[in-house]
Order: sequence, then structure tokens, then C-alpha cells
Amino acid sequence: MLEDAVKNQVRILFSVAAGLTAIGLFTYTNLIVRLVQQVDTHYFISSFFYILQIGALLSVVFLYKRNFYPLIAFATYMGLQVIYTVYNFSRFGGSWTADEFFRFGILQGLTIPINFPDLSISYLQYSSGELTQFIGTILALVGAIMALAGGNKEGRSEYSMKTKENSNRVFVPAGNAGSPVQHSTQASSYMSVDALDQIERLGDLLKKGLITKEEFEIKKRQILGL
Repeated sequence: MLEDAVKNQVRILFSVAAGLTAIGLFTYTNLIVRLVQQVDTHYFISSFFYILQIGALLSVVFLYKRNFYPLIAFATYMGLQVIYTVYNFSRFGGSWTADEFFRFGILQGLTIPINFPDLSISYLQYSSGELTQFIGTILALVGAIMALAGGNKEGRSEYSMKTKENSNRVFVPAGNAGSPVQHSTQASSYMSVDALDQIERLGDLLKKGLITKEEFEIKKRQILGL
């Protein structure tokens, strides 16, 4: 499983992203009430998409178990944004100029503020929700990448540990009665690589005449626990 620390960080990022998107909804509602002073079908549809996006982000907090889930949640979030952009396009009869397509199609489809980087008082007062949602999108994207990167790292770590564990165990079949390595109570046994390395080194010392045959046999039995 992904480490709890990384999971918690991803959940926090998606929670903050959901909160920033909620601020976008609040700002949009405030804009409609103050400027238009009435709500219509478009307002309810826009609010509905906002709520769906917030739900997609918050789902990571409660349903996040697999490392790929945050990416699915982020893709759902962006998919809803694209659908909302297509809806807006249809509202205008599918007749946007090149500039309008870039601003209301591409930029809005990526949740990039249309008037960014305008940070004037009037912009912050009426359209700051676009900026907060854009920041939320960046945080959610970072969270999704963190989850995938952490999951891949964990998978590689588990594979490495299993490989190392298996490599440290060498199968040694039970010998006959006259065999130097004999186990009467088991049909087979496992001997660590370290033990084999030590015996090989003793064999090298024996060949070089640095130890006697008797010393080699005694030390080998000690290593094998005989």
C-alpha cells in the first residue's frame, strides 16, 4: 500500500482544491446576485457542474485506496469542465470568434482565468472565483501525480525487497549419509548466501595454503551449524 504520509498529503491537496472550487461557486453566485439580480436556468446548470466537480475532488478524501484513483478523480473533474465549456458554446449557437474560442473554449476548458493575470480590484471582486478554481486545479493535478509517483515507487520497493529476499535464500538439497552437508530431519534446507560466500573464501584460503584442511573443515562445520 501507498505510505500513509503520501496518502494524507494527496487527500489534503484534493480537499484544498475542493474548497477553492467551492469558493469559485460562491463567487459566481455572488456575481449573479449583485449584477444580474436574478437566477435563471443557466445559473442552476453552472452551479450543478460546480457541485459535481467539488464532489469529484472530495471523493478522493473518502474513497482513495488505489494509487490511480486520484488521477481518475482529476480526469472526472476536468471532463466536467470540458462538458460545461461545450454547453456554453452551445448557448451561443456555436458561433464564437477565434478570440472567444480561445478565451471561452480553451482557457475556460482548462479552468485558466479568462482575464488572467488581471489582478485589479474589480477583477478580484467579481471574478476571483476563476483564479481560486485554477489554483485548485493545479493542486489536484499535483496530488494525482504524487499518488501515481508514490504508488510506482512503492511497487518498485516491494519488488526489490521480494527479489532481495529470494536471492538471499539458496536451495541446498539434502545430502546422502556420506555427504559433507547432511540433514536427517528434512528433505531439503536453505542456506544463506553469506554462508556460501564464507565457505568459498575459506576454500580460496585453503588453495593458497593459508589454512590447513583440518581448519577448513572445522570452520565450514561452524558456518553450517553442524
